Amino acid sequence: RPGITSLVTTSAMPWTSSIKLWPPTLALLAKMKVQLALQDWEQAMETTQRCLLTTQDQGGCVEATSLLVLELLVKEGSREEAANRLADLLVLLDRFEPKNHTLYYEMSLPYARIVCVHVYVCVHVCWWVGVSCVC
Repeated sequence: RPGITSLVTTSAMPWTSSIKLWPPTLALLAKMKVQLALQDWEQAMETTQRCLLTTQDQGGCVEATSLLVLELLVKEGSREEAANRLADLLVLLDRFEPKNHTLYYEMSLPYARIVCVHVYVCVHVCWWVGVSCVC
């Protein structure tokens, strides 16, 4: 029932704009997910950039970097830049979640479905799936 989903996500936007959480990244990630559910890519990317700036001193944000890679692939078609950002994402996963094989596997799925025609991205996705099987 798409009408109910749209109603729920539309009514969630004012809520995500008003919540105050510490760290602020949690509020930004919630807002980013609602904007994606509403298919508002421009706002979602602005929120992603804010999240990346907020977490820059902590080393980055896995979810925001993941969305940035998807945007580069799906919306812009910039495969070389996406492959570079995907390598950054793998570094973030190694830093923050080195033993979480389920996360590695789940994070690799959208990229495996979208981009296995591009060799650079394929190399990263294959490495990712390999790590998820070893952990």
